[in-house]
Amino acid sequence: MPFRGDCGHLERRLRKADGSTNRGLFGRAVRLLEEDEYELIVRLGLGEVWEETVAAGSGPSAGPGLAEPLAPFHRSVIETLVRRPLRDRAFARRVLAAYGERCAVTGLLLRNGRGRPERQAAHIRPVARGGPDSVCNGLASSGTVHWMFDCGLFTLDEDHRLVLSRHATVPAATKALLRPGRRIHLPERPAARPHPRSLAYHREHLFLG
Repeated sequence: MPFRGDCGHLERRLRKADGSTNRGLFGRAVRLLEEDEYELIVRLGLGEVWEETVAAGSGPSAGPGLAEPLAPFHRSVIETLVRRPLRDRAFARRVLAAYGERCAVTGLLLRNGRGRPERQAAHIRPVARGGPDSVCNGLASSGTVHWMFDCGLFTLDEDHRLVLSRHATVPAATKALLRPGRRIHLPERPAARPHPRSLAYHREHLFLG
């Protein structure tokens, strides 16, 4: 149906005071209609089908139709209590500062278009498994490195060297980014470096081998 017929605008809200069309309102995907406007549009659009429908007693003019009151609907409410460890937001800031905003595995400092470093803070021993939010239980990494570490595709030995899982497929270009001897980039402060117990936990319980 055209929005404008011989009798003018089929929707009164589309007509401005000067008789022109309100283009801003016309461009909306959803518009409110008055009941008489709706019935007129349907009647004009369906033509003979509309008249036959009304004559058969199934049209809105033949009965209460939309005038019927809405039946009350009672939606049940179920309360669920979810318990999960609370993660310390300051943990990420402390870990990233300790590593100088660099990825521990590659030593690279990558920045996005706004100049912000692209890096994350990975827990060596996950919080869900009792890992603390301390710097020595953290590892600065890129998003992909973080995912690989959490999945156990690599771990670190006692000397902070990278150990790849046999399940990990690392492209040659990526291997070229690894630091000499596969030693990771470490914080300057010894106390901020990965704790031996956290690394041992990762090797024993998370690393795929």
